[in-house]
Amino acid sequence: MGRDGQGGFRGDCGQRCCQRLLTLIVRLATAAGKTDTFLGERHRRIGRRRGKKKALVAVGRSLLVVIRHLLSPPGTRFHDLGSGYYDSRIDPEQRKHNHVRQREALGSTVALQPTTQPPTALHPCSHARGPMTRAFRTLH
Repeated sequence: MGRDGQGGFRGDCGQRCCQRLLTLIVRLATAAGKTDTFLGERHRRIGRRRGKKKALVAVGRSLLVVIRHLLSPPGTRFHDLGSGYYDSRIDPEQRKHNHVRQREALGSTVALQPTTQPPTALHPCSHARGPMTRAFRTLH
């Protein structure tokens, strides 16, 4: 292999390997998007707003984060946050306000009446860090 004059090497071995890795990650993300897990819900949530391809890239990146965490320390275990993770993180009052505002924007008048059911509790791991950091627990 010779130099190409711009600091890199000629040849496409790196490009081929990178393309194969990318293909594998997209296939894994596609499979994860069809499951009833945190990653599946992430795929559906992002896909609704930004499109299927961007959702695949986002889920692929999340998969790489999962793989990296599982390979680094020896005592780390993966705990899936579940498909209802995002729904449990939304404040019920904020959700009500958003729905009322959307209905009023369509020209309807809305009157809310309380129900007899208690509100659902938040996920037990609901502290301020991001969702992927809560998915991993190190065993001591």
